[in-house]
Amino acid sequence: MSIVRVCQFNTWRESKHLTEDFERVLPHSDLVLLNEAANHKKTIEAWCKAHSEWGAIIPDGDHNQRQNCIMYRKTIFSTTGRRADVIQMCYGAGKKTTSHTPPRYMTRKRFTHKETGTGFQVRVTHMNSHVERTVWQVLPRFRQYRKQLRRMVRETKTFRSSTLVQIIGMDTNADWRRTKNIPKFPYASLRHQKMYSNYDVLGPLRQTGTHGARMIDAIFVRKSSAARMASQRVITGLASDHNALIVTLVLR
Repeated sequence: MSIVRVCQFNTWRESKHLTEDFERVLPHSDLVLLNEAANHKKTIEAWCKAHSEWGAIIPDGDHNQRQNCIMYRKTIFSTTGRRADVIQMCYGAGKKTTSHTPPRYMTRKRFTHKETGTGFQVRVTHMNSHVERTVWQVLPRFRQYRKQLRRMVRETKTFRSSTLVQIIGMDTNADWRRTKNIPKFPYASLRHQKMYSNYDVLGPLRQTGTHGARMIDAIFVRKSSAARMASQRVITGLASDHNALIVTLVLR
């Protein structure tokens, strides 16, 4: 039986202590899906240089295109090249792009699990913020959020019949408890595509969330793929304003 530990972690663009966070998070991870990583390119590269067992997929392009990165343990995964597919999810919202309404992208990369030969299709994205409350849902940023979600659903349909393990890491910016059954948000929409979040499969986190008490960071895995979710945990007390979510997968 082989296991893979997948981590979803919003690094927080203003963090000055990402190396310290890595020291606590990466020993418990094999595949790390990072949001808000554009400001931390040098830190990520320096970590991989100092720790030869780690590799990083950092997209080319402008600041927004580099926001979502993937780190992987090279003793467990192999991949072809350092380039990744960068898919534009939506344009900036409103007449003026702000920190809450930038163009949003998804990073996609294929990996092979060395021990079993199992293929992994890995995606990571960061959904727009300030969308949960009803009063926010008339604003341009919520329309942008819906465009992101529709693009994500189209992406999952493209690979629906694939035998690859399908994984999406996402800062949904929507609390699972409040939005899990609302089609306007990722949990219900992706569930219709047989992509289930860790909370759908394993239940809510105990004692804490991934952003305060809110469970907004999630890992989605296609139910029919060659892996199942076995356990979940969070690592708290990090320099980021998010906790790191780690989900253990058992390969079938």
